Amino acid sequence: MVKIINPIMCHGKMIIHYKGNNELLKWKPPIMKRIYMHRSMEVQPDVYENLIIETELVDGSRVCFSLKSANIYFSLLVDNEKKWVTSEEDGACFYEANVDNEQVVFEGSLSFKKEITPGFISHEGYQIILFFKYSKDLKELLDTNNIDCIYHS
Repeated sequence: MVKIINPIMCHGKMIIHYKGNNELLKWKPPIMKRIYMHRSMEVQPDVYENLIIETELVDGSRVCFSLKSANIYFSLLVDNEKKWVTSEEDGACFYEANVDNEQVVFEGSLSFKKEITPGFISHEGYQIILFFKYSKDLKELLDTNNIDCIYHS
């Protein structure tokens, strides 16, 4: 029997809470949505990221971010084709995974600059909590990618 490794590694859930400066979004309650963590994904030509999550933010922006590299990418339409762009000033911050025998939980944040109109840039921030069901495959993936884990009984 041959085991096929699925590039969509983990199904999970994400709680996302806006922490930026937009007063209209500040008062929105946190949202919970289903997510998928990819083992690896090509985000730009010949640029692959590991442990990457693709999602939509509260304001409708499409992003993906890596739990390993802390890079965040934004989806833009260029010549009717979706392209991922990034900036060195933007990033995802997830320090370690909290692990027990039932689940793996990551707490972190996304912070980036977003151009609202030409010349007006907003500093955006989101608080993120990720939940994945514990599995041996997920644990091996975290070990392979040198993700620090805090074990709870």
